Parts: sequence; structure tokens; C-alpha cells
Amino acid sequence: MSKPLFPPPPPPKEEASSGFHLPGTNFTAPIRKQLEALEHPSHFSNRLGPNRGFIAAFLLGIPAGVVNAVIWQFGVVPAVGSSFVPIVLSNLIGEAFKLFCILAIALLLWGVVPNRRFGAALGAIVGLGFGLGGETLVIALSQFDAGHIFLGLVFITLMDVISAALIGIGVFVFVANKQRIHLVNNFLGLPLFFFLIGYLGWVMWNAFAIAAQSNLAVSWALDIFITIPLFALILRDFLGGHFNLTNFLKPMPERTLPPPPPLPPPPPPL
Repeated sequence: MSKPLFPPPPPPKEEASSGFHLPGTNFTAPIRKQLEALEHPSHFSNRLGPNRGFIAAFLLGIPAGVVNAVIWQFGVVPAVGSSFVPIVLSNLIGEAFKLFCILAIALLLWGVVPNRRFGAALGAIVGLGFGLGGETLVIALSQFDAGHIFLGLVFITLMDVISAALIGIGVFVFVANKQRIHLVNNFLGLPLFFFLIGYLGWVMWNAFAIAAQSNLAVSWALDIFITIPLFALILRDFLGGHFNLTNFLKPMPERTLPPPPPLPPPPPPL
């Protein structure tokens, strides 16, 4: 009888995750483990599947963005000008609109959010409709040059997508905990934490915009090259350290524990 090979062959290498092939990150391992513990297989009914939820999320985000833009253009800006504190506080209105849209789809249409990536995708699509709807109205009511229109449509909408995706992860936690009558877990724990992270993105955005308001080019550069990449990295880390864009909705198991040590060599033959 042939002797078994020793040491055992190494396990097969996992296929590289698809998406942005950059080094993975693991800055938020404790929170990610909590998120993974709440994830479960997706079970959508045929009538209320995820695709219809995503379409409804986009269509719901558009009027929410328009209403927010009306409040901004005709309420906040005329009242406070470029005053930092009122403008930053008014961002809570926009983030609350996104939250309600995400919650409406998650609770009323889906009923379940299987994992953090479904929550982030749902939030991102709400943010996409929110940004495009709001920016289109702002452009229609203002006289901007072509460069400003492009920057607003692309980068402000991108920031809306990122912030809403972070809020969507919090909605995933809320829906997963909705059967538990526990205020801390349901509202004041991770859901509130993710809402505040999404909101802080806009605090940083407006801080740069107001600090460099005498030079619009500097303001845009700070937000495009600092705010957006920073919060995209934060979102990426919460999702598992990788965007995995080609199979985004598939959960990525956490691997925070080191691999087991190799077995010792066999004793020499007698």
C-alpha cells in the first residue's frame, strides 16, 4: 500500500474576486463580523423579487431628490447663504429622504434584506435616482456652465450613491433585527452608526466646499480626490474589503482568523 503524501497538499487557491483588483482591507473586522452574523440566504418571492425592488428604488429616489433640491434651493440657500452649521444640519433632510426610500422598499416591497450587499445595492440605487433627480432640477433652475453641470451630475450623484449605500447597510441591520423588540439593536446601534457615516460624508463635502468657496476649482478638487475616495474606501471595507463588482450581491465570508498551522512531520520509521 502506498504511503500517503506528507505533508498534505495545500488547499486550492481561491479565485480572485472580480471587481477592482486592489489589495483587500480589513479596517472594521469587528463590525463586519456582526454584519456577517445577520446575513442569510436570499428568499424573494417571484412577484416581489429583487429586480422590481431595484427599479422601484430608482423611481422612488428621483422625486425624493427633486423635493430635497426644492428645499435646498428655495429654503436653505436663501435663508442661510453659505453658513456652515445650517447647511450641514440641512443635509440631515437629504439623508433622511434616502433612509425613508430605502426603508420603504426593504419593508414594504421586499420584506427581507438578505445581506449587507443587498442593502448597499438598494441604497446605491436610491442614491442614484436621488442624485440625478435633484441635480437635474438644480441645473434647470440655475445657470451653470457645462463644466459645472458635468461635475454636479457625475460627482455629486456619485457621493449620493456612496452615502446612500452606507445607509442601506444600516437598513439591512434594521430589517434583520425587526423581530427583536430592542431599541438599542434596532435603532441606536449599527443602523444609526451607518446613517451617521453616510451623513458625515456630506459634512466633509460641505466643509471643503465652504472652506474653499472663493475658489471653486479647489473645492471640487478636495471633494473629488479626498471625500469621494475616502468614503468609497470605507464602504468597500464594510462590504468585505472588496467591491466584487461582477458578482456584487454575493456575500463574502469573513476570513479574519489565521489559517491553522501545518501538521508536524511524521516520526522517522523504526
